[in-house]
Amino acid sequence: MKKALSVFLLFVVLTACLTGCQDSEDQNFYLGESQTHKGITITINSIIERDFYETPSGYRYDADEGKKFVDIELTVENNGKSEFGFSSNDFLLIETENYAKVDAGYYILDDTIMDVDLAPYETSTSIVRFYVSENFLEKKPLILKYTYTDYDVSFLWEEIEFEWFLTERTT
Repeated sequence: MKKALSVFLLFVVLTACLTGCQDSEDQNFYLGESQTHKGITITINSIIERDFYETPSGYRYDADEGKKFVDIELTVENNGKSEFGFSSNDFLLIETENYAKVDAGYYILDDTIMDVDLAPYETSTSIVRFYVSENFLEKKPLILKYTYTDYDVSFLWEEIEFEWFLTERTT
């Protein structure tokens, strides 16, 4: 009887473990989709590759030969209870062939760049800009990765990572 009970319990535990597993496709996020953690929701709206960008004051920056600017527009919503600091420096652009990474650039004269402190229930739409080689852009789909540290009141913390494939979801 004990052996049958042990086998049954093993079966129940394995079934519970396998039920909790998800298909890796279900864990991927794509252009236009949102991810949320503790009231912070980030949605990737669009991606634009360009040879130049212009600041709101009209100053034009041209990319060097063989380079491109990649602007990723996103919306951040703070539905949490405290202020949330958000910066384009928290993002990486990753190409999927060699997993090379590029940090977001900080463009001091361009106030469209994401660098805000969001109060509770505040929303901001802005861009994160990368400056990359055309060879980097050929290795698609690109991945946008956002990382921040979630500090808990119990003095515990964890690194939170969101990733999006910068392409439309295909079914």
